[in-house]
Amino acid sequence: METIGSAVELVGTLITGCGLVYAWNRLTGRFTRLRVGLAKLGAQVKGKLVAPGAIEARAITIGGEGTLTASARAVYPVNSSAPLEDKVARLIEIVNALRADIDATNARIDVVRDSPVVTIETVGSAVAEAVSGLEVVQASTALRDLGWAMFGILVTAVGIVLGMVA
Repeated sequence: METIGSAVELVGTLITGCGLVYAWNRLTGRFTRLRVGLAKLGAQVKGKLVAPGAIEARAITIGGEGTLTASARAVYPVNSSAPLEDKVARLIEIVNALRADIDATNARIDVVRDSPVVTIETVGSAVAEAVSGLEVVQASTALRDLGWAMFGILVTAVGIVLGMVA
């Protein structure tokens, strides 16, 4: 009976430990940050193994660091030993391709220009709304997280009682 009590006590202690570590991680986010950091490190290592021709540039964004990936265009070669008519025809092709690129870029600029503008007032009201709802969620989440730790303490106490009875 004492062995059963010790086993139950060990299980209760493990449940308590897991519950407390889980609650601690939810409050501090250290394991989450570790996981994200390892994922970023893996992405950086993978980025160094990417085939030549891919371009990667770092961009600073609000709230952290982001990655901007762009594709490189081929240089428009013109054969210098070709006849003049062929060179002119090739240059016309290049100019037409560049015009198409400029039109596409202007279309993207128009989309960005016409996108809604975020003001300090809208951000402030959205943050205040989110924070008011978050307080209730935090209280219920903390209670649920600590519930596992309390259950583990109860199982440990049962194990101790079983060990004492034996």
